[in-house]
Amino acid sequence: MHTHRILLLNLGYETGLDGSLKGYLTQSWRYLHTPENVLMSIREGFQTLIAQVQPDICCVLEMHHDPALLKTFAAYQCRHIDPKYGNGSVLKRLPFFRDNCNGIFAMDRLPCVARQFKHGTKKLLYDVKVGNDFSLLVSHFSLHASVRQQQFHEIAELVADRRHTVVCGDFNDFGGSKELNGLLKETTLRIVRPPHNETFPACHPRRPLDLFLCSKDIKHVHTEVLKDVHLSDHLPVLLTVTV
Repeated sequence: MHTHRILLLNLGYETGLDGSLKGYLTQSWRYLHTPENVLMSIREGFQTLIAQVQPDICCVLEMHHDPALLKTFAAYQCRHIDPKYGNGSVLKRLPFFRDNCNGIFAMDRLPCVARQFKHGTKKLLYDVKVGNDFSLLVSHFSLHASVRQQQFHEIAELVADRRHTVVCGDFNDFGGSKELNGLLKETTLRIVRPPHNETFPACHPRRPLDLFLCSKDIKHVHTEVLKDVHLSDHLPVLLTVTV
């Protein structure tokens, strides 16, 4: 049996916004240009988080190809950073969007496939083989409810014949966990969450958008929202799983 520590964080493109309405209204310009002192603060905070938590696998959403940030993962053997948008999307060629990425980083050299959803603008779906009969799927799901349901159905088809599966990401389930009922009914997945699992907005968490779903054949799991870590408008979540 092996124990893995998996960290999930939507980094918010290192803008340092905390999810408050005031921040979005007065500092949204940071999405176009983030001051260097803000970038340095986020990098240092992120490096501290990794040093403290020491995750085996990091699932990072909404990140850029930032060489200074990537130094954090110098010891990680598996490093993948890919655009969120589909291969044929015009967004991959536009200046504001083309460096909008997600990333997977693992201490071991794990096989990782960057799949593409059939539906939605954000199509990237990481499929990581963590071990024998143990796989990890990571994505940043659509903001549109109907598209999310299509993506959830694609997840259900993908995991139908798998054992020991973990699905994680920013689910954007603003309608509540009932949005996941279809996915849970079609599969053996279940939501694994601590008593207080709200992750958004980081300034005053009210919604559990960042989730881990684990198949029922994984018995030893523990999740924790890291409430004292404020690097973006989402709080990080740590899963400890033994398979």
